[in-house]
Amino acid sequence: MISPHPTETEFSRNSRLEIMSTKASSASREVMINHEYGLHFRPADLFARTASRFVSDIRVSFNDQSVNGKSILDLATLAAECGSALLIHADGPDAELAISVLCRLVESDFQPEVPNSSTHAV
Repeated sequence: MISPHPTETEFSRNSRLEIMSTKASSASREVMINHEYGLHFRPADLFARTASRFVSDIRVSFNDQSVNGKSILDLATLAAECGSALLIHADGPDAELAISVLCRLVESDFQPEVPNSSTHAV
């Protein structure tokens, strides 16, 4: 008789297949910091909060240091000034989107995107 519940062996095999079929990708891009004060705490906080929205692992490299892009303290230790080039790297299922959003944030001088409002104050 066939059981409606998977056995431990079937469950393990199915889990491995699911993990193997998960599409993971990787993306990297170099971006220049143009903010006059560089990557200080406010921009580092905004970057880390934005990076944390993604499933992918995010790394930021500068001057032979590579840090966790989801950690404000790690980012602040880079001490990247205006004119510095950062290499942002993402590994995971949403890597391309993460790189696109994070690079756009840096290129906008760390100005968060504000949704357009259809109502205007009078």
